[in-house]
Amino acid sequence: MKEEFINIENENSICRISIEEIFSISVSSGILQLCAKNGRVYSKTMTLNKGVELLPSFMKINKSEAINLLYVKEILKKSRQVILDNDSKYEVSYRNMPILRSAVKKLRSTT
Repeated sequence: MKEEFINIENENSICRISIEEIFSISVSSGILQLCAKNGRVYSKTMTLNKGVELLPSFMKINKSEAINLLYVKEILKKSRQVILDNDSKYEVSYRNMPILRSAVKKLRSTT
């Protein structure tokens, strides 16, 4: 599989990050924050929907967050949360919970 990258550019530098290194993305005031495996948080001016479009293994789980489906460790149906491999927890909207469960099942059946 060919490794894919995203470029993060700010006034001081341009950084190229492997998409596989990103656990989750969130947006606040039009700033997209990408949380990486190494603990760093990268910022980019972009909408969440555009971020999800650019990151093929990502799914929007609520109105301000998306996760990398490759790193889903556990889905807690009753509390509507998802836990990633780095043990971070995210709330999943009621509407997106069945979509998330289906997407994770499908991904795991193909790997």
